[in-house]
Amino acid sequence: MSTSLRDNHDKAIHEVERYRRLIECIQGYAILLLDASGYIETWNVGVQKIYGYNADEVIGKHFSIFYTADDCARGKPDNRLLRAAQDGRMEDEDWRIRKDGTHFWAEVTLTALHNDNGTLVGFATVARDNTERKKAQSELVIANNLFKQQHLTLETLNNIKDEFISLASHQLRTPATGIKQFLGILLEGYAGDLTTTQLRYIQKAYDSNERQIQLINSLLRTAQIDAGKTILNKSYVNLKALVKDVIGELKDVFASRKQTIRIERGKEVPAVYIDESRMRMVLENLIDNASKYT
Repeated sequence: MSTSLRDNHDKAIHEVERYRRLIECIQGYAILLLDASGYIETWNVGVQKIYGYNADEVIGKHFSIFYTADDCARGKPDNRLLRAAQDGRMEDEDWRIRKDGTHFWAEVTLTALHNDNGTLVGFATVARDNTERKKAQSELVIANNLFKQQHLTLETLNNIKDEFISLASHQLRTPATGIKQFLGILLEGYAGDLTTTQLRYIQKAYDSNERQIQLINSLLRTAQIDAGKTILNKSYVNLKALVKDVIGELKDVFASRKQTIRIERGKEVPAVYIDESRMRMVLENLIDNASKYT
């Protein structure tokens, strides 16, 4: 053998030895070389760490020793070799079994190896323990299912609440409206003359009943909004006229609080496309709150 060939041969052996030592030192992955029939030819320390086997316990054995009895009975190891041989490579995640019989969730890559002539000479298999990730994923799935169940429960309770508020509002508004009408008849004098004291008490009752009706209407509107059943009846509205009208309705409130309100008119405002009743409600709340907390 010439010096050049001998040097190349020695260099190749040296490189092979370097890679062998590198593979043997990797602990986070179980790295094995199999022959074409699936029998183990090499071993690294990762095999001992993950599977629990020493080199002399696995070299020469079929790699099916890492599969569960059920998987072996179904021919899964041979099926994996066949797929890798056909496709050149296959990846798999499944349960594997350790030397002590315990199971772990493994991520495995099986790669077919060919010589220069294209003949299959074996397989390289790399595996790692993904049990913790599998556990975390399972816990996440359980938590997600629990969240969905809680969401459905809350949705059901919310529908029951909306139905209750709607029903209660309708049932309460009917007698309250009747009371308002009868009190109005008394205040207008249609039932005969009343003393000043009687009128004062009836007026207080009328005002309290009016507030109760407003509260019932607010509950009903809230239920409609929560249920997504609010319908806007839009039209073109003169916003300045609407503001003036709302202030006119609240003038007695301002007088009772010894307040004055002034409207500063700017340039002409075009008609706006809104739900007049809803906008009236907004203006009433804004102006009344401004008056109340002034």
